[in-house]
Amino acid sequence: QLLSGERSTVGAEFYNHAALPVGLAVLALMGIGQLSATEASTAGLGRRLLVPALFGFGVTAAVGFLTRPSALAAVAFGVAAFVLVGVLVGRRLSPGLLAHTGVAVLCIGIAASSSYSVAGTAELDVGQSARIAGTTTRLVGTDRVAEPDRITVTAQLEVSDAGHTEKLTPRLHYYPGRDMTVGAPAVRSAFTGDTYATLTAVDGAGRHVSIRLARNSFVWLIWLGGAILAAAGCW
Repeated sequence: QLLSGERSTVGAEFYNHAALPVGLAVLALMGIGQLSATEASTAGLGRRLLVPALFGFGVTAAVGFLTRPSALAAVAFGVAAFVLVGVLVGRRLSPGLLAHTGVAVLCIGIAASSSYSVAGTAELDVGQSARIAGTTTRLVGTDRVAEPDRITVTAQLEVSDAGHTEKLTPRLHYYPGRDMTVGAPAVRSAFTGDTYATLTAVDGAGRHVSIRLARNSFVWLIWLGGAILAAAGCW
């Protein structure tokens, strides 16, 4: 805008390509810095960097070969592993190293969540099943409850994944006075990630609904990384 007088906007894709490599470079420098702080000679630093670097390259290769994420995500896993192994090599935990651990765990959580999360939508009649976001989802029925200021419709879902079936009950709240509809997703949490079921539409008879299912992988790692950073700040 300063040069041409024209205003332009950029989206998430621009930041993913421009900011993420810079962030990974900073994370790698963080890993190098934590080992160089106690090593005066270049040769000694090289020896201390060898094991974390080999481990980081190994993680990048293994994750890239086995799970096929994006190149940036595979590198993120490797750089985070480099930092974590460097903390172990240092052997002396300090607030700074604990903060580095939190940043590395946070990086793993973001990379895993962005790479392995899936989402899908489907329209279901009562009793019908569909394959959504890697799960088999069946609409058991719907309930409609009229309250003084709103009408609530609840979808009763059975979500099956890897032989395990769980019931989820997403809701839609309709406020006639404001002519506004608000969704209330149902959440199933597991070690590998969280499943969000959202009821997006329902017909007047309650026999046909639209469902959106999203599976966000390893979101708990993001919370764990934040908790470790907070602990480092309170040290």
